[in-house]
Amino acid sequence: MKLLIILGSTREERFGKKMADWYVPKAKEASRFDEIEFIDLADINLPMSMEPKSPSNGPGSYTHEYTKEWSKIISSADAFVLLTPEYNHSFSAALKNALDHVYFEWGHKPVALVSWGTVGGARAIQSIAPVLRALEMVLIRKDINIFPWRGDVTETGQIKNERAEQAIDAQIDLLSHYAKQLKTLRNNIA
Repeated sequence: MKLLIILGSTREERFGKKMADWYVPKAKEASRFDEIEFIDLADINLPMSMEPKSPSNGPGSYTHEYTKEWSKIISSADAFVLLTPEYNHSFSAALKNALDHVYFEWGHKPVALVSWGTVGGARAIQSIAPVLRALEMVLIRKDINIFPWRGDVTETGQIKNERAEQAIDAQIDLLSHYAKQLKTLRNNIA
């Protein structure tokens, strides 16, 4: 079982890198997965232009190498954690672009959300939920919200939230249960 943690912020000076540095090691400690891989969308650098045909035509219709590589990465995972900032009451364009590049590769896999922003990124979570449903993903209800401007981050930039740290273990545990069951489902409908 493989968990893919995706950082959905690509700004050069982003708080998201601190979030990843905080979350990824704790997820690995709590892990029930055989493998955990971290993906920074800034390193993937998916262009805003896409395939000539809709990704709903299936992986066999991809013509661009970057789409084929992204397809392999997403196909290899059994579950996802999306680390998402809240930008203008929604989630980032980079994350939307990454989700839209492929279609079937996301389907019937569980996803958990970790967000941050003025209201803990709650509006980003509300905005992304319909997109995840359209991709036939299973969104688990163990969100982790970080409030950078309300005490969850120290003066040195370290995340300090005991409730959130304890929630990581519960989030990873629930993801692993869903991942096992949904893998069986994917195998049966393939």
